[in-house]
Amino acid sequence: VVNNFMFAYPLFDGRSLSAVMFVGSHAGARVACLDLADMKLWYRKVPGGGSPKLLLDFLNHLKCHWRELREYFRDAEPVAVVGVTRSGHIGHRLWNELTGLHRLYRNEGGVQLRELIHFDSNNVGEVWLCAQELLQRHDLKVTFAGAPVEWAHESIAQWVYEKRVFPLRIGDSYIPKSLADLVAGSCVEGAEVQVPAKSSGELRIVFGLRFENRTWVNQSEGLAELACHLAKRHQKLTIIIDGHDRIRERKAVSHGEQLADGDIVALEKDVVRVVKAAVAEKGDAGRVTIVDAVDIELNDTMAWILSADCFVAPWGAGLAKYKWVANLDGVIFSSREVMETKPDLKIYEDPKIREGATECIYLSPEYVAINEGGSSVVSIVGEGSKRENFIVDMAGLKATVDKLVQQVKGELQ
Repeated sequence: VVNNFMFAYPLFDGRSLSAVMFVGSHAGARVACLDLADMKLWYRKVPGGGSPKLLLDFLNHLKCHWRELREYFRDAEPVAVVGVTRSGHIGHRLWNELTGLHRLYRNEGGVQLRELIHFDSNNVGEVWLCAQELLQRHDLKVTFAGAPVEWAHESIAQWVYEKRVFPLRIGDSYIPKSLADLVAGSCVEGAEVQVPAKSSGELRIVFGLRFENRTWVNQSEGLAELACHLAKRHQKLTIIIDGHDRIRERKAVSHGEQLADGDIVALEKDVVRVVKAAVAEKGDAGRVTIVDAVDIELNDTMAWILSADCFVAPWGAGLAKYKWVANLDGVIFSSREVMETKPDLKIYEDPKIREGATECIYLSPEYVAINEGGSSVVSIVGEGSKRENFIVDMAGLKATVDKLVQQVKGELQ
């Protein structure tokens, strides 16, 4: 177990011993073979693969763990197959782990697992569906490990070597519609909130928030202005304001929030307050319902999102909810550099990633300005302006959202 994504398995052909290395991450899967007899590494080149580094990482691991490995391989007795998952991130958990579990179930491989160990750095448990539920193996033992203090790939390696098990790193990178439907159905079934049916002529829209990095600076006043703009055009309007979630009563801590110098949920709650106040000041409170979906259970959030017509949101992990699960129409925007240069900008609507994904509308970069001299809530060294804040021209955003609503109305008619 070289690291979180790289597992090397011994291959003995009767004459010599080799190591077959499987590397699986959200960037794809790669395979390499190291001939231990003459120390030759065989691999297929892939863009950005970094395969020669595999050899260095592998050899360094052997150097550091040779005692444990000697004990691990002390005899040729069969060992138990144990699945390994590790993500508490709402996007990667769905895209890279539930997809693997789902494929394992469809291929009837789940029956081979004796146990599954889930390493979780933020102690939020299994996000979305549980492995037992997805594999339909309620007898499957699931062990949770990796509290923040001890979380590292070393903890996975140590656990595997001490327990003498065969680790199967479970993963994939394609979300079939059947899996998205399973997740959606599970969320609705597990929700405690009672989401009312849409009334005739009602527009139900999600406002997604982002304060961690690449922050929309004029977010509060911008969303308040957008809410009032939509209220003028619709007799009945429901706005679902979505932020951070709770998962089985545990706060889901995002990657950026771990580094944030401030209370991001408090910032999100303040947006809800500002939007409600703006709508009330315009006298539209009777026709507009504001749903506060900040810091509530993920199942409840998803029950509301799945009832919506469309969304407006900055680019980020929240799109896993709006696109990968709900597949809503929407308007997406971010900093100018992200909009113009990010190679995976359209990953959430790519049918090669999510079966049947529909295209979204992207706010033109001309309506996005760099926040000169401003600093992000989270500052991450080495990632440049992709982490910087930006300002949105509201005239452009309102016109783009109007286009979205017209599109949605056409689909509903």
